[in-house]
Amino acid sequence: MFHPARGGGTNLGAGGSLRQLPSTELVEAKMDYVVGASMLTSRRFLEDVGPMEESYFLYFEELNWSRRARRSFKHAWARDSLVFHKEGASIGTSSRTRSSDLSIYCYNLNLLRFLQEFHRALLPLGVAIVVSKFFISAMNRDRAAMRVISRVIGDFLWSRGSTRDGVTRLKNYAYGHRAAAEAKRRSEAQGPVDAVAPRGSVGED
Repeated sequence: MFHPARGGGTNLGAGGSLRQLPSTELVEAKMDYVVGASMLTSRRFLEDVGPMEESYFLYFEELNWSRRARRSFKHAWARDSLVFHKEGASIGTSSRTRSSDLSIYCYNLNLLRFLQEFHRALLPLGVAIVVSKFFISAMNRDRAAMRVISRVIGDFLWSRGSTRDGVTRLKNYAYGHRAAAEAKRRSEAQGPVDAVAPRGSVGED
């Protein structure tokens, strides 16, 4: 289920026992979308609705897909299907650790994009939620998260392309930042250079 005013979702039956699953009717009545980690669609669904929105790249793409299809299709739950989802394995994050910079960027930018498209009245609240994360990061002295959230706000306000484009810029920035840090580390390890011998003079008297 997605809660627009909170900027996040919950999984039906989360934390419960497999022996105490809610009824199929209850789950299907409350489902807002199907989690992308395990889903099955019909050919007619793909022909009528089209593929997932690739510009989202990560997070909210399956929710966007469901909203585009809600007038013509309904959700279903395969009750006897059991799937183990290694949460965050492909992006280096999980619910038990600090989210990766890439996860922070994609989730928050796509939250704003999704609200703008489907819950425009709640967009100011969404912006407030993202801004509050900046101040929480500041309180935790997490400068990396502060930089990423600042980039989210800037990219959204100035509509700098898709989330996928933003991910490329973020990776390029991170690569450049690491390269500069590595060059500085090597320079410091070598120490100051007092003099440089002219070419061909090494070992000569």
